[in-house]
Amino acid sequence: MLLKVSEAYQLQACYSKITYNRLVLLTLFMKVQLNIKIEQKDLKLIRRISEKRGEGLADFVRFAIKMELARLGFLNSDETKALGVIL
Repeated sequence: MLLKVSEAYQLQACYSKITYNRLVLLTLFMKVQLNIKIEQKDLKLIRRISEKRGEGLADFVRFAIKMELARLGFLNSDETKALGVIL
């Protein structure tokens, strides 16, 4: 499969091997990388917060994006509830 993506996005295919009842299942996960530019002070703050929460920088940013999507009403009710967002 050939894909053409903009410079800001990189598409990666990751294969996961799962064994279920002696059957080997291969699953394909698509990951998109988003590059953003932010001020140095904001990056330092995000790093400090993610370290204090005991999670990686990328995990914290993904969670923050999901929370905002839920707050704006773009996620279904189950996803919103799982994130603890009350609308």
